[in-house]
Amino acid sequence: MKHFVVSVKWNHRKWGPQHQTLRPTGGSNMPLAIKRALNAWLNGLDRKERFDVSKGLSLTVVPCAVVNKEEQNEIDKRTNS
Repeated sequence: MKHFVVSVKWNHRKWGPQHQTLRPTGGSNMPLAIKRALNAWLNGLDRKERFDVSKGLSLTVVPCAVVNKEEQNEIDKRTNS
């Protein structure tokens, strides 16, 4: 399974430009990894924040190498649940 790190940038109505790097997610391909990371991240936002994100969202996706087996197992558990 491949692993990707997703970075999200958007403009908040009060605080201006925001940036957040999401935890590595696993997937068989990049679109699947992006979908899983964004779904988990968007569920933690309230209605107004989701509205702000929908207006100006930019993504940066970078493949990452998993350092050890324990870390890989943890990512796989999060991805499959």
